[in-house]
Amino acid sequence: MIRKIKDLLIYVDLIKLFYYNIISKSIIRQRGSYLIPYKNAVINIHKTARLQIKNGSIRLGDVKLRGSRAETYLKMDQNAQWFSDGGAELFYNTKVDIQQDGVFQSGFFSANCGTVIVCSKKITFGNNIMLGRNITIYDSDHHQMTDRHGHMINYDAEVTLEDSVWLTSNITVQRGVTIGTGSIVGAHTLVKREIPPYSLAEGNVGLKITAIDKITGWKRDSTHKRD
Repeated sequence: MIRKIKDLLIYVDLIKLFYYNIISKSIIRQRGSYLIPYKNAVINIHKTARLQIKNGSIRLGDVKLRGSRAETYLKMDQNAQWFSDGGAELFYNTKVDIQQDGVFQSGFFSANCGTVIVCSKKITFGNNIMLGRNITIYDSDHHQMTDRHGHMINYDAEVTLEDSVWLTSNITVQRGVTIGTGSIVGAHTLVKREIPPYSLAEGNVGLKITAIDKITGWKRDSTHKRD
């Protein structure tokens, strides 16, 4: 308890904590669930946007290195919506950008530094999602590609990460992708198509997908052994 109070006083932006959890009408939260903005968190929520928080708090800019000025961003444009059921741990130097009319629906997830989530249409996270360093998730190309008749061919498309997905590091997930329950995506992978449940996916030019056999899952526990 004492440590929690100490962390609150030292690391959390108390003015933003008060404003977004008590005054702001854009935040709709269940009792005991909060938006916790650490210092250097930059929040820009349009007055018509809504962030609903239940069953856990969202920590924005956590685990910042002492002396670091790295910022963490939460931007929600006009009519953007984020439904958080379980909370989230967003480490320093992460970015969540929910654009106009975009919908982000999430169970509990953690995102390490360098992660960028840009939601233009709809992005859904199941429960227990772990995003390593430098993960990029887009559900849009943001600019039109057209056929020879001038018609757009690259419409926004939903992205879904089902329960217990682990994206390791330096991974890009593009629009229209579903990653199945219990899957692990290896480092430096470009995900352009669906990954079935309980798969290990690796590669860049040609995505290699193998069914998880000996690997039956993953844990957040460290691999470091201490005697």
